[in-house]
Amino acid sequence: MLKKATAVLMCLIMTIACFGSTVYATGDDYGISIASAYALSASSELNITGTTAKCVSKATGITSVTSIVVNQTLEKKTSSGSWQLVVHWNETDSGKYASTTNYKYSLASGTYRLKSQFTFLTSAGFETITAYSGERTV
Repeated sequence: MLKKATAVLMCLIMTIACFGSTVYATGDDYGISIASAYALSASSELNITGTTAKCVSKATGITSVTSIVVNQTLEKKTSSGSWQLVVHWNETDSGKYASTTNYKYSLASGTYRLKSQFTFLTSAGFETITAYSGERTV
């Protein structure tokens, strides 16, 4: 019975490692600590000065990470409390480190957040981590 349970558990772990997983975390621009297969850290920072947003996404993977795909989405809160897309950027960084900075000018008044989605790629599989900045108001 123990061998069968161990075999099932190992199959589950290998399936997750091969097909990736998604972890959602919310931080107030301080980054997040992650319990994951390939990611060591991830952060999503949004700073607004006047009507200009500075969007910064950073991530670090384990040694076997060959590249990190970074998808940044600046979102605005609607009157119903949901979030709508303002602008989207993507970039791929080689190696185990990623750092992406983008700017959005002439923001309308409202409340914004930055969604940063990181896909860590290795020869064995991939993993996707999503981090959110704190909310900022114009």
